[in-house]
Amino acid sequence: MTRFRSALLSAAVIMTAIIPAAAEPLDPFAIVDDAMAAYQLRQDYADTRAVLSKGLRDAGEQGALSPGFAVVYAIYSDTARFEGNASFALHLADEGLRLARTQEEVDREFENMLLVSRAYALAELGRYQEAVDSARIPAVWMGERFGADSRSDLESEISNWAARGSSSGASELPDAVQLALDLLQQAEKRANEGDTTAAHGLASRAMLPSGTAIDEMSLGFVNGWSHAVSGYAFRLEGRPDAALRAFKRAATEIAGGDWIDSAGEGLPEDFVAEPGGRSLAWDIFSNIGAMAVMLNDVELASAALGLADRFASTPERRFTILVQRSAVLLAQNDFVAAEAEMRRSADDAARNGDAANAALAELYIVIIRLHQGEELDETILAELMARAQKAADLASDNWQQREFILTMAVHQAALQGAAPETLLPLARDAFTQFTQRQKLMRDQSSGQDAARRERRRFLETFIDTNLAMTEGSAASPRPATTGSPGEGDARTQSTEPHPD
Repeated sequence: MTRFRSALLSAAVIMTAIIPAAAEPLDPFAIVDDAMAAYQLRQDYADTRAVLSKGLRDAGEQGALSPGFAVVYAIYSDTARFEGNASFALHLADEGLRLARTQEEVDREFENMLLVSRAYALAELGRYQEAVDSARIPAVWMGERFGADSRSDLESEISNWAARGSSSGASELPDAVQLALDLLQQAEKRANEGDTTAAHGLASRAMLPSGTAIDEMSLGFVNGWSHAVSGYAFRLEGRPDAALRAFKRAATEIAGGDWIDSAGEGLPEDFVAEPGGRSLAWDIFSNIGAMAVMLNDVELASAALGLADRFASTPERRFTILVQRSAVLLAQNDFVAAEAEMRRSADDAARNGDAANAALAELYIVIIRLHQGEELDETILAELMARAQKAADLASDNWQQREFILTMAVHQAALQGAAPETLLPLARDAFTQFTQRQKLMRDQSSGQDAARRERRRFLETFIDTNLAMTEGSAASPRPATTGSPGEGDARTQSTEPHPD
């Protein structure tokens, strides 16, 4: 049997095992079957390529290019490689991965098929180390999915690539867990830079299969971290519902099952005994709390924050817990208790010498007061403007935090009916911060799109404010509003704005 037919049959086995009978306008399985039939007629890769190309083109034109077509991309990639076009094979594998990752929960079977095709293309291009990195974790998956022989065959190839890509000729396989950790560090870095597409892809690649020799603690840590990075990326994209689901999957991974009913008692002791485990648990549960509050799931928020409190071992984390508890109380319309909780946050931050978080808590207190009155209180509004400026100035070393403070203050004041001329100076400063962040992410379209989604309400407010001022000026000319439109030093932001 030729290597092409072997590849097709392997793909057919995979797809038959994981996909029920297809009910799509165009069936990727039918396209693969047609491709095999075309090859059998004349043993010509060009005939196969024509079938696969037409199938993908037709699916695109009909709007039917679903993640299930990843199998077509995988076979097409292998076909292009067999024809001697490794560059096009790599392109097809990457396109297939992008399609497979359009799902919120990536299908690991599809992804691993494409990663293996990608690895072979990289190797033929002489990019041996990249080939090793692409195939190492899928090799573990193949062992779990198809048995030890399949894993052994691929690992033999990987060893050959490692030897050819090493100056010393060493063929030692990299450790799968360490490779996954390296990928997750890269994923976090890309997310912090605003490149959420790359972050999702790297985090997905790091997922390890269960049922292998990898110990349970390493498995839970890596896969929990992977879902957490995806949750963070979803949060940056302004998708709190998807972020919450990702963080909940992360919690299930580190707990080894249910964590809500067990109040977190299911977290393995050896896991939480490690600093890295405690830090990951904090990130996961505090983010579940934040997203649940945003989505008005007070019960889930309270449960998550109760668990996060167990890992709030620093003043910054304790501050975050107090702020989020105040948010839960606000969601319950308990303004008095919410303000009292926020006051404790401000006092605690001040005692610890954390001027930035103390100023942020004071700003939140004013916002709470602003929402309690039935009519706009100009005194409270003036205090809001002053507190926002102070908190933003103290966050001058973090573009994204400064932007968050200013845009949030402008939006909250606008909700209460603040006059455009009152809002405009702060709104201009906020808009300057927003445009600066867009420039910093000029090479990362996904990050720019995420920032625009995240600040949509502010941008609408800013436009409305400018229109109101323009209309007002046309009706009755007045002196220009004094104050800086927003000046500051451009610095690279590194984290999503949150108190911790």
